[in-house]
Amino acid sequence: MKKAWFFISGFICAIFAIAIFGFFMLNDRVSISDKSVVSAEKPRQFSKVQIVNLNTTGFDSILKDSKQKTIVNFWASWCKPCIQEMPHLLDYCKERNIKLILISADKNTPKQIENLKKQMRQFSFDKTYLIKENSFMDITGKDSYYSFLKNAKIPHNSQNTGIPFFIFIENGKIKKTFNGPIIQNLYGAFYDKQIK
Repeated sequence: MKKAWFFISGFICAIFAIAIFGFFMLNDRVSISDKSVVSAEKPRQFSKVQIVNLNTTGFDSILKDSKQKTIVNFWASWCKPCIQEMPHLLDYCKERNIKLILISADKNTPKQIENLKKQMRQFSFDKTYLIKENSFMDITGKDSYYSFLKNAKIPHNSQNTGIPFFIFIENGKIKKTFNGPIIQNLYGAFYDKQIK
């Protein structure tokens, strides 16, 4: 009898916890207009910072409008390698006159938006795109990110494509995709070079 009582009370507690989690997830959402195409959507302003919701149609517009050499950087405010490499990426693009477009894989919640704005201010970004989410059940944003890459027909291997992830565009066409550097490998290459 005690086992049945423990099982029933555990089951009720689990249902209650799921209900509370679902309630907070739904209330934590930022309302998003269905008009997420870049050209049709008015960007949201966050103290001189623009965060524009992006869907695959909007990405197609970015692609067509990229006449000069362009690097698209998929990043997130919580991604340590993304943040570590950002100053180097900014310098690289500036020195070579390459346009840089940022697309964030952050979740569209007030807390993540605040972190995103903080990182943007740190690096003096005035604009980033934010992948429009498909479902509130996508807790990490990972499903939305991979779904976006697939639906936008961006060549990638889901087994080893994470963030940072880059697309090199020239004359409106994707020329190359590549993952961000592994910092440890950079250090290893540096040490190897010094001792040879």
